[in-house]
Amino acid sequence: MQVLTLLKKNSFSVVGVGDLELPVEVVNNQEVKDPRKLETLVYDFIRNNNLTKNSVTLLLSEELIYQKNILLTDVSDEKHEMDKFLANIPFDPPSLATKIVKTETDLTLYAANKHLFFPFVRILTKLGWRILAVVPATAFPPTEEDSVLDPKLTAQTNFLVGEGQENPKPKLDFPPRTLALTIMLAVSVLIAGVVIMVSASNKKPAVSKPITPAAEVKEVVTAAATPAASFKEKSALTVRVLNGTGKAGDASKVATALEKIGLSHVETGNLEIQEAVKTLVSYSASVSASVQDEVNAALGQLFVNELVKIATSASAFDVSVVTGK
Repeated sequence: MQVLTLLKKNSFSVVGVGDLELPVEVVNNQEVKDPRKLETLVYDFIRNNNLTKNSVTLLLSEELIYQKNILLTDVSDEKHEMDKFLANIPFDPPSLATKIVKTETDLTLYAANKHLFFPFVRILTKLGWRILAVVPATAFPPTEEDSVLDPKLTAQTNFLVGEGQENPKPKLDFPPRTLALTIMLAVSVLIAGVVIMVSASNKKPAVSKPITPAAEVKEVVTAAATPAASFKEKSALTVRVLNGTGKAGDASKVATALEKIGLSHVETGNLEIQEAVKTLVSYSASVSASVQDEVNAALGQLFVNELVKIATSASAFDVSVVTGK
């Protein structure tokens, strides 16, 4: 039996069965905050609804999908179009699962935060369910959510499958082969340890050597274990500010405020999909905690909505800001 499930911003549901509300302390801003609690919630939901193991397709709701349609006549390089598309999404490219669907007339680009849906895939797989696909609900007519999805379109939009790859097999927590090798390795280490101990007991005691004072040893170990953090000077940090609302002047207003606190390399632009609700900010590892606090304070004076700090950025900019409504 095949089952359709639907993941929304604040809920997970089995179509035709019921909804599981996701508390903000467990899932918030498209990020799983408490994986263990999430696993418990999903397990209890499935058990309480008497659901047995099934083959599952996971639909991602419209609020979790980034999408762009382009006429083929306007496309010269698909990779270039995808790169431009991803540059306007408030998540780093490595965090995104992407798909390209081409028809005779146009090209549709899809992207979703894989760090949100992969935990659900792992949990359901661990419970013995077979995950057939993870697809954007926006690719299918609304009436299809309660029926069997079009197989061809499902294959084209399946975030779990890359080009030239088959549907991936779920990974077991402890694959039998790996477990056997681990046991063999442990036994080998144990035997080797016994041999060394017996051999050592038959040797004459070695002549004692002067012992390095404890204070000196501690000083050396401490110096090696705690290297100094490397942060850029504030004036050298690069900043990108994207207008995520469509409200004229938002990005420029933020740029001016950041320049006033000493950030001189600031670029501005517009988020292609201008529907950001909350102001997002991310930092690279080169930004010190004190500078992050200054930026957060500056943004807090400009926006009354909640300021959301997303995962450490791996983009080309040290500070990335997307303005919210």
